[in-house]
Amino acid sequence: MCKGVKQLLVKIFFFELNTNIEKTFHSMVKAKILVIAKSRFSYCAGILNSNKIYYMIFWHKPLNHWLNIEDYVLNEN
Repeated sequence: MCKGVKQLLVKIFFFELNTNIEKTFHSMVKAKILVIAKSRFSYCAGILNSNKIYYMIFWHKPLNHWLNIEDYVLNEN
């Protein structure tokens, strides 16, 4: 288990490596839990995804129902 993670525990997750971009994007839009990166690609998928979204603060503003991942990471100090 990754150090510092409090509640982001899932039993199954998928990496879309070496998969065409359309399939990857579709998988992100349909994901039950989506952790978006600081990228427009994952941000756009998050906009279309109506499920649980965890985001990192960056220049694009989150939607109201998105969860800030910083709220789920333990303070190491």
